[in-house]
Amino acid sequence: TYIKYSRRTSQGAEVDLVLETGSGLLAVEINSKSQVHSSDLRGLYSILAENKGAKGICVTTADRPYEVNDIECLPWLEFLHKFFPSPPVNLFISRQSPYYEGQQTCGL
Repeated sequence: TYIKYSRRTSQGAEVDLVLETGSGLLAVEINSKSQVHSSDLRGLYSILAENKGAKGICVTTADRPYEVNDIECLPWLEFLHKFFPSPPVNLFISRQSPYYEGQQTCGL
């Protein structure tokens, strides 16, 4: 998995991150909400419309994965583990964070 860039459509809609994976481009919207709605994903929908075959995903602060109009929404730590599995990198998460489970590792 390679991080390419952030991207804007011809109309100015933007997505936070584009990953080049073995199966094609993955547009990533990063949202600080735990529950996103389709209106939060307008930029992602625009990028997908202009890039046929690309897939989209939303990274959230939710506890569990869910979908919004066929867009997978993943908790941020699950996203890191899924797309950056190795080599391991230590993540230091505050003990006050709802995501704290001791020291976490993921690949970046």
